[in-house]
Amino acid sequence: ELLWLHRFAPGQFTAEIYEGQLTEGWLNPPEDFEFPGDTVCWLYKFHVDPHRAFHQRGTPDEPVVYWLDVQAEVQDPETWFGWKSSVDNWNDDAVYGRGFEPYFGPWMELRYPPMHQLAGRSIDLAFRLGYDSVAEVPDRDVPERSGLRQNVPNPFNPRTRIEYVVPEGGGHVRLEIYDMRGRLQRVLVDHFQTGGEQQVFWDGRDGLGRELASGVYFYRLDAGSFGETKRMVLMR
Repeated sequence: ELLWLHRFAPGQFTAEIYEGQLTEGWLNPPEDFEFPGDTVCWLYKFHVDPHRAFHQRGTPDEPVVYWLDVQAEVQDPETWFGWKSSVDNWNDDAVYGRGFEPYFGPWMELRYPPMHQLAGRSIDLAFRLGYDSVAEVPDRDVPERSGLRQNVPNPFNPRTRIEYVVPEGGGHVRLEIYDMRGRLQRVLVDHFQTGGEQQVFWDGRDGLGRELASGVYFYRLDAGSFGETKRMVLMR
């Protein structure tokens, strides 16, 4: 189940050289490995609102495992973008896949290639979650965890209802429909709305009134600083 999705545009994150003049290898999964193949390690920092994006269920004795799926869109055709493996085992088992976001698989495990000194061992990726004291607020001020609810019915035909919550005070709200390839198909809401419970219906048509084919679609809500995406299924 997709719990949270966000696209960071240029200017919404920072990038700095973590270490340069390296002599490292380059892996094109699963086993295409060249050495030397990389010399610079960059550090990217993204701020994520913990009250919107982090979900925790289960207990320390019976934990629920979540996967972080990250994809980079490289605009410079001369640039190769890859992920660094961690020096220590962080219990972050790295996998890879090929497709557009949001991507639901299949996933393949990343292991060091035969010519590597750690051949056969599982690869871990170098990322970490940092604590930001500025983001901490008292429980009474924490907004509802999800302002976007699952559509009903789902799957649906010919139409479905989408309910959502606009933050107190209201604001500009935009609710969009995307297909599996990430193409915008319909804008259902794009105006100011007052705070509280809201709902809208979608009839399975695009912005020109044409019936869309059966399949998986995504609806995204943006309201102020809040943004969330969920999946639904249209069955003709």
